[in-house]
Amino acid sequence: MGKYDPWDTFFRDLEGDEQRFTFEELETLAQVELPPSAHTYAEWWSRTHYHAIWDRHGWKASPRIAEGAVIFRRRPAGQMSPSQESVDAVELSLDADAVLVGCVATKRTSVMVGRIQQQWERQIRRHDGYVARPQSSGYRGHHIVANRDGRLIEIQVRTENQHTWAESVESISRAVGQELKWGVGPTEILDYYVLLGGVVDVVDRRMDIPEEALLRVNAAQELAKRHILEIVRGGRSNG
Repeated sequence: MGKYDPWDTFFRDLEGDEQRFTFEELETLAQVELPPSAHTYAEWWSRTHYHAIWDRHGWKASPRIAEGAVIFRRRPAGQMSPSQESVDAVELSLDADAVLVGCVATKRTSVMVGRIQQQWERQIRRHDGYVARPQSSGYRGHHIVANRDGRLIEIQVRTENQHTWAESVESISRAVGQELKWGVGPTEILDYYVLLGGVVDVVDRRMDIPEEALLRVNAAQELAKRHILEIVRGGRSNG
């Protein structure tokens, strides 16, 4: 049984069009303990993540991090979930503002970022570049936030290899039931993705991968595989 499986019944049976819970109330009622990242990062409540089970039942999550609470609003009938749309977009709520997040995978991020900056020059409010300075998890990409028609729009731009890395992290997070992108999980798995992110960066720069780096990432991959299999097998035997 997965950590977030109890949410399936909870959100399936949740009534009304809008419900507000403190994080403590949600943990008690839904019988799932929230990780520290849910209390700290509004992006944790994005409906693209594997734990966003509320989205399957037609709910949108609007976190209020400062208040230690989250508001769930039911989507209007007929409105598609982002998983059904051709564009990978999710809606978040940061304080009182709606933030639409879109992800673009491209071969040349510099070209795409340049186009966005040129077209939205006066509307851009923030540009976080995680390429020269990647996140501690090894994540690389560009996050651009702009004010469009009174709403904050965030575009995430990644190379195809960076996107594959991010998708892999999400997939393994689901398999082991850990928040790997937030630095939660076995060190062996986390270390592998940090090393892999470095190799991806070298490939994207069209440089040769140093033999030492290749040996390190291959060795780390074997360790990570063993830990993943142990966790998955342990979960099956417990279930």
